[in-house]
Amino acid sequence: MKSSHLNERDHSLDLLRGVAIAGMFFFSFVATLSDSLPLLFLHNISGRFLPGDLVLSLFLFTSGISLTLLRSRYKSSLDRGMWRKLISRLARMVIVSLVITPFSVGV
Repeated sequence: MKSSHLNERDHSLDLLRGVAIAGMFFFSFVATLSDSLPLLFLHNISGRFLPGDLVLSLFLFTSGISLTLLRSRYKSSLDRGMWRKLISRLARMVIVSLVITPFSVGV
């Protein structure tokens, strides 16, 4: 049985988003484990551009693409159910970020 067009997922986008999240986790928490890491594993150093500086940009890029795809999929059915779902998802993300923030580097 085929799934409907609205339920199809872009697995490459999911993979890219997962790589970005894994990168954020790696670069944020690896810095707390050691004071003498190679330059390649650091990020947010003034005057330098390092691989760790790309992960947030990658995540924001994939999030923007996801929102654009979501909007185009629901363009014909802009109803209250969709808005409730979006607001609920946003609220969950805010709660998770508030829980994670105290464990971030530099806080």
